[in-house]
Amino acid sequence: MRTELERLVRVWHVVSLLSSLILTYRVAAASLLSRHHIYMYVSRTPPAFIQKHLNLVPTYATPPVVQGNNTRNISYRVHAQKGI
Repeated sequence: MRTELERLVRVWHVVSLLSSLILTYRVAAASLLSRHHIYMYVSRTPPAFIQKHLNLVPTYATPPVVQGNNTRNISYRVHAQKGI
């Protein structure tokens, strides 16, 4: 009887842990891929190319470090249109 109870408790702990991990993953994915803010972190890609082909507007957390034609550590944000 005791071993059966311990086994059920272990199974309950595993199931609750897996469900909490799945819920955390889904919440994180929903916040990262929300329809209003899509964040793409692009490195070593010319900003002009990104703006031209992807219609993204750069948002600078820190001043960009320009080396030649490349600008590093820029986060790009596009505001998705509602209803898409």
